[in-house]
Amino acid sequence: MRIIQLFLVIIVTLLFLINLRCSFDEFGKWRKSIYAEKNYLQDIADLKEEWDQLKIEIVKLQTNPLTRERLVRQYGYSKPGEQTYHILRSDSRLLN
Repeated sequence: MRIIQLFLVIIVTLLFLINLRCSFDEFGKWRKSIYAEKNYLQDIADLKEEWDQLKIEIVKLQTNPLTRERLVRQYGYSKPGEQTYHILRSDSRLLN
């Protein structure tokens, strides 16, 4: 009878330790998921802010002619009949 009680205590202790180990694993997964959720929420907030900036830029491009001209000139375009000048940087090897 004493051996059976000892055997049952050992089994219960092992089951308790296994359950405790699983609980710690689940707790770690829970903490990782909370951290990931915070990161995702921050990413969403950043993307919403970028989206708002892009909407403002779209409105400017659609309504403001100076913004459109600035953008077109960034790509090197000029008005018909307009003279353009390109400033070349001097290369020290060419001067010698």
